[in-house]
Amino acid sequence: MAKKDYYEILGVAENASADQIKKAYRDLAKKYHPDANPNNKSAEERFKQISEANAVLSDLKRRAQYDQMRRLGAFDQGGFASTGGVNFDDLASVFGNFQGRRGAKGGFSFESFGFDDLFSQFFGASNVGARTKRGGPTKGKDVHVEIRVPFEIILHGGKQAISVQRREKCNVCNGTGAEGGKLHVCSNCSGTGSVSVGLGAFAVKRACPQCLGKGKTAKSFCKACNGEGKVTRTRKLSVTIPAGAEDGKKIRLKGQGEPTLDGGVAGDLILTIREEKHPMFERKGADIYSDVSINFVQATLGSKVRVATVEGGQVELKIPASTPNGKVFKLKGLGAKVKETTGDHYVKVNVEIPTSLSESSKEILKRFADEAGMKY
Repeated sequence: MAKKDYYEILGVAENASADQIKKAYRDLAKKYHPDANPNNKSAEERFKQISEANAVLSDLKRRAQYDQMRRLGAFDQGGFASTGGVNFDDLASVFGNFQGRRGAKGGFSFESFGFDDLFSQFFGASNVGARTKRGGPTKGKDVHVEIRVPFEIILHGGKQAISVQRREKCNVCNGTGAEGGKLHVCSNCSGTGSVSVGLGAFAVKRACPQCLGKGKTAKSFCKACNGEGKVTRTRKLSVTIPAGAEDGKKIRLKGQGEPTLDGGVAGDLILTIREEKHPMFERKGADIYSDVSINFVQATLGSKVRVATVEGGQVELKIPASTPNGKVFKLKGLGAKVKETTGDHYVKVNVEIPTSLSESSKEILKRFADEAGMKY
């Protein structure tokens, strides 16, 4: 088996992101597509390699399997047939515990693995068509979105309008990815969706890299979706935020994620709540925290101040004489109402020191300090 380095084929680094892989594939696919290179066998073969590399590296599970097999040496020159090739016990660990047996000449019986063939398990179903044949329509991808929710809605619960971007079927090509929506029988697999690949003394089948197992290809790509069959659209939704929801809480909306192209169930929309800060209040569960400022005379002699609460009203807080800066008072039962619990409201006192005094005021303070035996 010849060495196949999918990262080299796409011209990306081993740690390339999904977006980098996607961009590299698009650029190379346009350059080497058979329609852009008629009667060019070299370009056709290159296009097959590019498609195959993208099918594996664009799928997180198959990419992880490929990376592990690559580290084990499964794709070195000579591959499995070489004496220094991959250790089959290590290979078994990539795909899980299965029972396999070596043949009389050191080969492997793929039937004993419990699946069609090694490539089939490694590359998986690289496209919607192949998955549909095995297990029916696919489920769409889940969409993950963070939403910032105002303090008041978090506190009492309620509806919030949100905008969500998701990938949906292109209406121009009806999801086919082909210009005008017209697909043609794949010339590489004659419409079967699979091709035979030699692996030492064996020939195994896997998804056709040119049509990605669909059996049909586009002669030219749809310009609206660049041949992907999907476009990005923004949808507006209204979501119910439960009262007292914690920062980081997740809300799952069934069927509001990414739809499929094969009639399967749409994915889910998973929202992560991020609580917006309030200018006056901080919340920890059902308890509320705020500050109140008093002058040093109030702190020294004692006083009464008005404190705003989360419910919109005000209460009177008694400040005892000789209250130190940073003292915290508890207003019992005046916190937030979360489910069956009502929290408390904690008020921290900040004692303000005057920054500008008249000469007469300074004299008064000096006399006070002298009488109290205070240094200055």
